[in-house]
Amino acid sequence: MKKLLSLALVCCAALLVSTGCGGGAKLDGLENYSGVITLDGEPLAGASITLVPTTVGPRGAGAMSDDKGKFVFQTLQAGDGVAPGEYKVTVTKSHWEDAYTEEEQQLINESGGKSHKELFGSRPEPTAVSDIPEYYGRADTSGLTLSLPEGGAKDLKIELSSEE
Repeated sequence: MKKLLSLALVCCAALLVSTGCGGGAKLDGLENYSGVITLDGEPLAGASITLVPTTVGPRGAGAMSDDKGKFVFQTLQAGDGVAPGEYKVTVTKSHWEDAYTEEEQQLINESGGKSHKELFGSRPEPTAVSDIPEYYGRADTSGLTLSLPEGGAKDLKIELSSEE
């Protein structure tokens, strides 16, 4: 009886995997969308782009731009695409000012939870600094929208300006 139950469990697991019910299954209705993001007409590398649906139904999606400003949107995993529709767009890009060195980071990791001040005294703490106007980072202030057509698109353009 135990062998029969084990065999049944193995068969059920194989059926789930073969029909795409595992964690890697692609959502229905997603299309491929890609494009280029620029700041003042120049490619914007390392930007985090987020799509916020304007209607109930589609999931949000995101992308990171490469060194040429190119991006490919994804919903849950690389290459899965996005549902067609209307989206508000947010964009963030920042760097660390006074970032920790590798040696300092190792000291922090080995410190047992000591505070920055205990470890480094008056050394300034690292601070995230936005490389683009901060209003682009919020859906209600970015002023950016995308209308993604049925069938996907490979020529999307997101154009930002450093002037506020």
